[in-house]
Amino acid sequence: MINQKYSADASKKRLFLLSIPIFFSNLAIPLTGIIDTGLMGNLGDSKFLAATSIATSVMTMIIWSFAFLRMGTVGIVAQLFGKSDYREIARLLGRNLLLAIIIAVAIILLKPIIIGLTKDFFSTSVETQELIKTYISVRVLSVPAEFIIYILVGFYLGIQKTNISSLLIIILSTLNIIFSSFFVLSLDLNVLGVVLGTLLASYITAIIFSLFTYNFIVKKFQIIPTFQRLIVPSKLLKSLLNGQTLIHIAQSVFIFVQYSKHFSQFAVHFFTPDIFDRLWLVKSGLPKGNALGGQAWAHLSQISQNF
Repeated sequence: MINQKYSADASKKRLFLLSIPIFFSNLAIPLTGIIDTGLMGNLGDSKFLAATSIATSVMTMIIWSFAFLRMGTVGIVAQLFGKSDYREIARLLGRNLLLAIIIAVAIILLKPIIIGLTKDFFSTSVETQELIKTYISVRVLSVPAEFIIYILVGFYLGIQKTNISSLLIIILSTLNIIFSSFFVLSLDLNVLGVVLGTLLASYITAIIFSLFTYNFIVKKFQIIPTFQRLIVPSKLLKSLLNGQTLIHIAQSVFIFVQYSKHFSQFAVHFFTPDIFDRLWLVKSGLPKGNALGGQAWAHLSQISQNF
């Protein structure tokens, strides 16, 4: 059981140490957009930049809308970790991963609708629309891996292994840069190249850290994860889909969409607002990191007082 007592200064220091890695974990999605936009900006034709900017905006909006997968995981895992209920943590992780995959498959099946709405929402040339379609058609296939990464990051933040969550994001971003740069600069695949880089980086990172997490649970928790009792209960959905989280995400998505729509008409200069989009997401990651760190710390502190 957790029974440590911390002074006010020690608690502030602990909260700060938790918040910084969470801030860096929030950079995964905007960093992907920044990398893609930067690579397309080096090509001669502005249609590549415009298409990538719009497509990454759409996919970032969709993926960001399901940030509750990570936010909900952090709080529940922190509670269970404070109670030393390691077996339930393993079950929770399995349920959340199952839920993430189900949602991701639904998004993949909705690909034609997403492409159609994007075409109606943004006014661009026919060539740019084809490039947008190419990007979204491939990027949706990476959603299962990106949601798995959400869950894994939330798990490690919940048990305060922020060094592992930070390492995950570093590896994801590094692989994305390497693959995207190779496909674009060496193979001249333009839009297809940047999205293939994201696809490969996401799945490689998800597979590596899924295997690492399995071994981590076996060694640290002395538990062998199983597929039993993985049916998602209603209380889990209520915990993940809490009101404050949904309101926060809805506000972020609304601002993001309206901002992107306003500037989409200036396709040639779209890189400027697109970069501001990414910087806005980066900036918003700091208070979110502090909030998530405080959430995890509050759950652990509350439990420590009960014992």
